[in-house]
Amino acid sequence: MDTLTNLRTFLKVAESGGFSAAGRELGVATSVVTKRVDQLESSTQAQLFVRTTRTVTLTDAGQNWLNRVKLLLADADDVMSALTDSQEGLQGPLRVKMPTTLTILYLSDIVARFQKKHPKISLEIVLTDRPVNPAVEGFDVALGAFGTSYKDVTDFALCPLRRYLCASPEYLASAPELNHPKDLQNHTTLSFQPTGNNWAFEGKEGPVQVTVAPSINANEAHLLYTCALAGNGIAILPEYLAIPAFRDGTLVNVLKQYAPLDYAIKAQVPAARVLVRRITSFISFLQESFRPEPPWLRERSLSDEQLSDGDPSDR
Repeated sequence: MDTLTNLRTFLKVAESGGFSAAGRELGVATSVVTKRVDQLESSTQAQLFVRTTRTVTLTDAGQNWLNRVKLLLADADDVMSALTDSQEGLQGPLRVKMPTTLTILYLSDIVARFQKKHPKISLEIVLTDRPVNPAVEGFDVALGAFGTSYKDVTDFALCPLRRYLCASPEYLASAPELNHPKDLQNHTTLSFQPTGNNWAFEGKEGPVQVTVAPSINANEAHLLYTCALAGNGIAILPEYLAIPAFRDGTLVNVLKQYAPLDYAIKAQVPAARVLVRRITSFISFLQESFRPEPPWLRERSLSDEQLSDGDPSDR
């Protein structure tokens, strides 16, 4: 039994959603695909797929196995590609998790330039805004701005990420008084689901927290940005959305003396994979792309006084 071939077949069935589709992509008969999966199920003593006349779906065991198989096959590909990288350039698969809005606005250009530089690397980009442990979920790299760290995962810093409390002039014109974060409980709020409804600020007197009851709770920042622009309420937005809106006056930085806690954008890599050349090259490319500052700040026209009260370093 060729275990690696059978594992690749399992992965292809899971990705394509069927034995026939997997066979077409692999260039083999459906019966060959079935035989390979049967061999895996026999050797593992576990059913990997639920098969009906119309659908093929992963069992719980198959789902739990999926990400481990991806990492195992990636490691096998690394061993083989290491022999040819020096002569033919970097090659092999690279599976990356990226945040949705940031990728659409800025990171997609970085990905495009990296792909052009390394055309033999096969990129799989997954957009999601929740925290992801790359070692558990089968990613080579996970990008995000959450403070979460994981065992056996190495963090690579890219840049700080400031956040701002934002509202439109239209909303503020008829809104209740707002002098302190506690006043937000009397306002319509728009909340980013992954960070929760307990909003934390840093003021001159120290940290302040307030629990809001949002009218919109979304897991994607651009939706909150759009609702804030429409005058639907107050949102905490990352600087790559807030700063352009401050420049054109469509949003206002409110409660400047109480800054939402800053985050940091970082790339996380399973510790066992930090020396894989295509991964280290991608990390280096990301870091260079964020120097000397991230792309949304390079044409900055706002002064620090427009964004915050006092010296920005006090934040």
